[in-house]
Amino acid sequence: HHNRPWLSFCVLEAIIRVEGTLLIPHNNNEHQDTTTSDHVRVDAQVIDLVHCAPVPQAVEFVMEGVLDGRFPEWTLPLSLEEVQAILGYEFRQRRKSIAKVVRLIKGEAAERDPRQRRPHTKRSDLELLDRIEQHKQQQQPGAIRTIVQMMANNEQGSASKSLPSPSSSLLNLPLKDQRNVVSRGRTRMEYLTQKKAPQVQWMTRRVQALARKPRHIVDVGGGRGDLAVGMAQDFVDSNTIITVVDKNEASLLAGREHALKVVGGGDESNAKERRINFVNADFYDFTENPDAYLLATPNNDDNDDTQTAPPAPPIDLIVALHACGDLSDLAMAFATRLDIPFVVCPCCYTKRHLHEQHRYQPKWFLQSKWTEEEFQVMARLAELNELPHVSRRAVQIINSMRLDSLEEKDEPHAEPWTLYLEEYESKSSLRNLVLIRDR
Repeated sequence: HHNRPWLSFCVLEAIIRVEGTLLIPHNNNEHQDTTTSDHVRVDAQVIDLVHCAPVPQAVEFVMEGVLDGRFPEWTLPLSLEEVQAILGYEFRQRRKSIAKVVRLIKGEAAERDPRQRRPHTKRSDLELLDRIEQHKQQQQPGAIRTIVQMMANNEQGSASKSLPSPSSSLLNLPLKDQRNVVSRGRTRMEYLTQKKAPQVQWMTRRVQALARKPRHIVDVGGGRGDLAVGMAQDFVDSNTIITVVDKNEASLLAGREHALKVVGGGDESNAKERRINFVNADFYDFTENPDAYLLATPNNDDNDDTQTAPPAPPIDLIVALHACGDLSDLAMAFATRLDIPFVVCPCCYTKRHLHEQHRYQPKWFLQSKWTEEEFQVMARLAELNELPHVSRRAVQIINSMRLDSLEEKDEPHAEPWTLYLEEYESKSSLRNLVLIRDR
């Protein structure tokens, strides 16, 4: 078809219809195979395109033909309006759109799943990871801490411990707008039951397994209160108070409403519901003067703004489930300052909101003596979901350095603190590493 440009659609994988005369040359050999292409010719009078080939050049040619009437619209998986729009794009956008059409013709999704793309990782980035890892191991054996997997049953591996069973097998997480798609095709209900609920269950069981039962828990960045409500249900027979600190007012309002319904039974005067307090504050400001926020926290009874909650007992546990970036660092530093335990699950290693807003620098970063560029490389590698073995190495190094920076000499005769890394199953979240401080 190079000499006949009107046949440019006749490429491999195109489906065409041919009308014509089958010409078989005369041959005296009765056993001659007349289906061989060397001996069979077709005198074609009509050649029609039935289905375009999944080839960019053919797709563009056919699109132009559909627009000027040479080809029927059904030869492409597009409407006439879509064809017109794509051909009107500038070169780069048109090329991307045609690539999507090719995928549609192949029966694939138009949008390529980003998780299927092979990530581009610079050799220099991996070399930096190797150097830091080797330096840590040479500097101090065991500097990169072992990750312990805490299991909910009695089947323990060599580096695993057992957690007590949850008091309730069902977490009453908010299922409002449960059919709305929130992430990667999952509905809110699917996300809550398959992803969030297992995380909350693990965290509440882990808090139960601490050496001492807490009386006042601060949930850092607790938002809608999913973790706080889960803990309140597990501590249903105790007087444990939970304070949720978050600067997102809309999330806190939704969390207060949810806590009232689930923990308080819908009764605003119920004392159980008052065990969860929601504080709208930047956690950096909260750490500067926590008493000012705790004393000013009203009861959750919206009908009486004059009452204030009775004085809360001293904070004796810090928890955080997926505290973003350096918020995890500040949560652990605050617990260390108060000399209390923490259970913190970090995420978003590249985020540094507190540094941007308050010039906050965590102790481990200052001790690392990394340049800003080296930090950015390690943080990106920690978020590299497509290469889990690389991500795990970076995450393990960063969180080992976090814990090392919080190691403090205990007072004489004081019960020593233990700092270690734990993890829960990655099927509920890839950010499944948890940092623990406990007696």
